[in-house]
Order: sequence, then structure tokens, then C-alpha cells
Amino acid sequence: MSLVTLVAPPNIPPGGTFSDSAGNATTIDATGRCQVDTSVVRMDDFAGAGFVPAPDTASAVRPTVTYPGQPYFDTTLAAGVGKPIWRNAANTGWIDATGASV
Repeated sequence: MSLVTLVAPPNIPPGGTFSDSAGNATTIDATGRCQVDTSVVRMDDFAGAGFVPAPDTASAVRPTVTYPGQPYFDTTLAAGVGKPIWRNAANTGWIDATGASV
């Protein structure tokens, strides 16, 4: 399962639904967003209808004054579940527990 949050186009109001060409119905929440499983829905149908990825707000508010090894819990990673990350040793980016850049 790979979940992604999308922002609905203006013509699909909050509380409305959208169905892809395979008949997978998705409900738009009160904020105008929906969460879809990219392994199930047809993403090209969503893109063609005007859906766009939701802004990565938690990643956008990561600390700007940092130090090597600084911990941070990013709520937008791991399909919206969140995961801990750390500032790398050179203090030039963020890494996860495996050492992969995030």
C-alpha cells in the first residue's frame, strides 16, 4: 500500500466524491483533500481531473537552524504516518534510520 494525499480541484467540493475509470470511488474530506492508495487507483485519472499532491507541510517546517545528529519527527513521511529523521553528520541534509536522504 502506498498512500498519497491529493488536493481536489475546485469543481469537486468537500464532501464530494471522485471515481477513477476503474470505478474506485474516493471521498473528498472537509479540507478539500483525499488520501488514495496509488497501488489501487488510477493516478492518471486523478491527474487528468485536476488533482494535485498536497503540500508537504511538515517537511516544509523542518528546523532551519540545525546541528549534526539533530532529531526531527516528520509527519508527512512514510505515507503520512510519519517517521523520525536526523540531520546528517555534515549538517547538509536530513537522513532516516537507514542513512537514506529524506
